[in-house]
Amino acid sequence: MNDRYILLVAAFSISALATGCGSTDLQATSLLTTPSQTQTTIPATEDIPPTATPTITPTPTSTAIPISITDSLLRAQQSTPSSEPGARCGVVDTLDFPIDPPEAKNVRFGGQDFGVFRDAYYGYHAGEDWWGPGDRASSFGVPVHSIGHGVVTYAEPNGWGRDKGVIIIRHTFPDGSRILSFYGHLHPPSVTLRLGDCVARGDPIGQIGQPRSSPHLHFEIREHMPSSTGRGYWSSDPAKAGWKPPSQFIWTYRIQTSPGVEWLWSSANNIVQNLGLWNRDTVVAITTEEILGIDFEDGSLLWKIPISDQSTDALFDSQLPLIYSFNHRRELVAYEMSDLDSEDQISAPDLPIEPIWEIPLGSSRAPTLLPLPNGGIAVAGRDRILGVSSSGELLWQHNPFARPMDWALMNGQLFLTTTGRTDPIWTIDENGPTAWEVPLSGHLAVHEEKVWIYADDGIYLLDMEHQSADLIYSLPNGMIRLGDTVALPNGNVLVDHTDISDRRLMLIGSNGELRWQRSYSGILQGELSLIELGGTPYLVTQDETNLTQESRTTTWREIIIYSVDIHSGDLTLVFHGGTRDPDQGSTSILTIGDDRILINLWGTTLLVLNPRIALETNTR
Repeated sequence: MNDRYILLVAAFSISALATGCGSTDLQATSLLTTPSQTQTTIPATEDIPPTATPTITPTPTSTAIPISITDSLLRAQQSTPSSEPGARCGVVDTLDFPIDPPEAKNVRFGGQDFGVFRDAYYGYHAGEDWWGPGDRASSFGVPVHSIGHGVVTYAEPNGWGRDKGVIIIRHTFPDGSRILSFYGHLHPPSVTLRLGDCVARGDPIGQIGQPRSSPHLHFEIREHMPSSTGRGYWSSDPAKAGWKPPSQFIWTYRIQTSPGVEWLWSSANNIVQNLGLWNRDTVVAITTEEILGIDFEDGSLLWKIPISDQSTDALFDSQLPLIYSFNHRRELVAYEMSDLDSEDQISAPDLPIEPIWEIPLGSSRAPTLLPLPNGGIAVAGRDRILGVSSSGELLWQHNPFARPMDWALMNGQLFLTTTGRTDPIWTIDENGPTAWEVPLSGHLAVHEEKVWIYADDGIYLLDMEHQSADLIYSLPNGMIRLGDTVALPNGNVLVDHTDISDRRLMLIGSNGELRWQRSYSGILQGELSLIELGGTPYLVTQDETNLTQESRTTTWREIIIYSVDIHSGDLTLVFHGGTRDPDQGSTSILTIGDDRILINLWGTTLLVLNPRIALETNTR
């Protein structure tokens, strides 16, 4: 999964079958124990029978059936407002953006200047400035919409004098909490709402006007001043004085109320990695500055322990348990998890935990951290790979060594592919790496005793006895950097394949027969990856768009997860998240047991998703 900004890691225990991936951008992996050690399987269905002998099928034609998508998840969140006690105009169902709702995908500038200090106004920006979907010059007259159901608490065509009209709306949430949305610089003739009017989410409430500066919307979300405009700036950090980062608040609420999301937890520090599950009930994560323990059931913070050196990558060995971390001093260090249970550590939570050992690596780039099958860690640097025991002992070193591409654990061995097309397949254990006499690079998929490789010319099945690889399905000219594969419990392999003519999903039988193929070219966008959970495959897309206007850039990112019907290839949306923050980090995903997905969204938010609940909601 080279050159991706999304890292997908499948959960596993040291002794159990596992799959994982190497990413040369994130270069992060995870080692964890799942809540259940029982492998969930599903039988091969009668309409998808296995074949007796391998067959090499020719390249698929360009006439694959277009993929079908069911997307009613957002509609399941939406409701018509109705009067309730304490909420005369109804409670919030979900939130939209004020320009180009619901998600403002076409807006080139907006959502990134909250809290910015500006000398001209002697303060910190208490909101966000938004243009219309075109450019700044064409923003005048663009419709402005209410972000949610609510009641007008202030509406004045010239509420800001020369800076034009202002509307304030109070929104009541199902738990009784309230916030205010503020819309400034409105064109005065468009401000026709009055105090006490009810508005629904998406209702037009005015138009962008012409203030003393260029046309734009000043948009705030705040907890105070329901009938006072304020001046749009504050003398200190507005986030500590009753204002919310508007775009972040909207997306967080949309995600938090999405069907299947069981809890959501946000961090002020960048979450380097969601490491996995410890003792079956604690999610362990590491940020740049601390190790976190979060209750798996409800998302409450159990503990947080500062670390002595800033982490940039980490891997979790839940069996010992140890956390291996690569820090900003370019050292590999290990933290003992038993220390986190000590009375001294819990009673002094501000006391940094010290590593039990540290090894200077001196690498010019962050290495890839890989789990050794029986404990310890393999560290793949720029041109070498070395093995380190759990006690910090150097076990072996091998160089030269190419950059890892993908990895999988099976039967006490770590299978590894690298980025070079002529590089061999590697198996690694505590004694070091062994090169197969097979030049093959690609994505690995593992189930029970079988290992497949999706390479640029097709699907290979590894022969363990002879250390060889058999081509079972030919796919010439594949762009494997844009593709992926995952093995399913019924023996099939799902492939995300891209070539010069098409992008498609393909289900390949264990002996090489094509079960179905569906084209998604022009339908799905961004980087695609595949995971399997409880016998069901899921397709993850993550897209990033930089919208630039007048030297100002808005970064729009989104992650979408679809359930894949193994019989038809149809997709059903089960999760959708987004951000407009250009400074946020990467996204990683862990599967937990057979029914939960732990997601680290852009290094700021952890959440647990039960995709089956979302799937049931979307197919009602």
